[in-house]
Amino acid sequence: MLDSAVVTGGDFRIDSAGHLRLALFVDQGAGNRRVGRVVQRICELETYKSMSMLGFSKVKEMSGEMNRIDAEINQLIFNMTGRDNSAETTLHALLRVSAELESQSAKSAFRFAATKAYEAIVSQRGQVLREERFQGLQTFQEFTTRRYEPTMQTVKATELRLTDMTDRGDLGEIS
Repeated sequence: MLDSAVVTGGDFRIDSAGHLRLALFVDQGAGNRRVGRVVQRICELETYKSMSMLGFSKVKEMSGEMNRIDAEINQLIFNMTGRDNSAETTLHALLRVSAELESQSAKSAFRFAATKAYEAIVSQRGQVLREERFQGLQTFQEFTTRRYEPTMQTVKATELRLTDMTDRGDLGEIS
């Protein structure tokens, strides 16, 4: 990292206390401030990565409810093509579904926005470290990204799905 001033190593295993341990091998010419910044950025990377994972927890919490609502929207849209459905019953069902979606959207908006912000910080902190491969081994950022990016893509896809469902459940879109 930082033009070969620091080499970081670790096995990325969580210890019994729940901690990730890394070793820093510091070039003799690297000053204390520079080493301190590396340690700070690594800590920030891990902290903001953990904070962004709260968005993934929200996604897991919401998924069952979203699946149920999505199936209900599809059924309501299908039923609207039939002749034997009461317009009033369908309208009440659409209003209820629309309210549920707006509630889900309101409950998740902050968490999704925070996740995006934390993801941006994680990316920025990783870039600032200016990592290079050491003896052909993957970098800290490469290791983290391979596991982290799919999680962040899942959060983004769920947010997009919720927006799509809200649009479909919106009475203005259906009429």
